[in-house]
Amino acid sequence: MENYEVEFNEDKAKLVRYPPERKNKSYTIPAGVTSIGPWAFEDCEEIHVDTKSPEYSSSHGILFNKNKTLLIKYFKRYLIELSKPSSSTFFKNR
Repeated sequence: MENYEVEFNEDKAKLVRYPPERKNKSYTIPAGVTSIGPWAFEDCEEIHVDTKSPEYSSSHGILFNKNKTLLIKYFKRYLIELSKPSSSTFFKNR
């Protein structure tokens, strides 16, 4: 059996990569993650965030900074239904 673990740096503060081989395409970012690699979620379809996270938040599977003023990652399935939240000032898809 293959091991398709989510990759982190040594102290688990940076999420480096969500493996494309994982069958579960939804993932919850742990509260201790303070940084995310630029291509970490290329094969994920939905992101959730531990509510204790000081850095990130999510809404409907879309990744934002904690205050939801920066949209960090959205997915193709949301392209049609995505509208800019009134509190967001900048979009940054990685």
